[in-house]
Order: sequence, then structure tokens, then C-alpha cells
Amino acid sequence: MGSNNIALLKCTSSYPTPINEANMVMIKDLADRFNVISGLSNHTMATTVPAVATVFGAKIIEEHFILDRSIGEHDASFSMNEAEFTAMVKAVREPESVIEILGYSLTEKQAKGKYFSRSLYVVEDMKAGDVIT
Repeated sequence: MGSNNIALLKCTSSYPTPINEANMVMIKDLADRFNVISGLSNHTMATTVPAVATVFGAKIIEEHFILDRSIGEHDASFSMNEAEFTAMVKAVREPESVIEILGYSLTEKQAKGKYFSRSLYVVEDMKAGDVIT
């Protein structure tokens, strides 16, 4: 029998991949079409692409990592060093933290802040210079 523990990673085989060729909408399509966990095999040097992949539902980010580019490994030109990798992780964690389960209830902090909310609604057409009384 087959395995249910399968993930598909979106990969653009261009080294390094230009950002405009990353096509992150495929992350969601892979998950929906094949009913699997989807992710990204990133070959861009940008933190934007893994962050966008997260917004589209990526659960796995595979990234080339190198301690020192001067070593001259074959993938050094599209591998992130420690500082770049750290920035990429931060870029992924931020959008990840704002994606929540659909719901309209307020958090405790939002409920407390509601006390300070004020709104003004105009229900008639107004012209420039009209005074609100």
C-alpha cells in the first residue's frame, strides 16, 4: 500500500531563481489538487518568496544553507548564509503569526481596546466645506 505521509514542494529549477519566476500560487494548488502538505524548495535569494509561500499554505520550507560562500561549493551562489537564513526565518514567522483560524470573536486585547473605539458615519451626501454639527 501507499503512504499518506507525503509532501509536495514547489521548486523552480533555476539557480538562483528570479523572484518573478517563483509562482507561489502553486503552493495552494498542490495542497488542494493532491490533498497533501505542500511547501517550497526555495532557490531564490529573497526572504519574500518563503514568506509568500507561507501565506499560500506552505508547511515546509527547504533552503540551501552555507556557512561560508568562499568555500566555493556548486550551490554557494544560491545558498543562504547564517544572517540571510535568520532573516528568512523571521520573514516566514511574521506572516505565519498573522494567519489564524477564521473567526470573528475578539481577542482579550481587542475587547479591551474596543472601549476606546470611536466612529463617525455620514448618511447624507456632503460637499467640500460642509460643516458637521
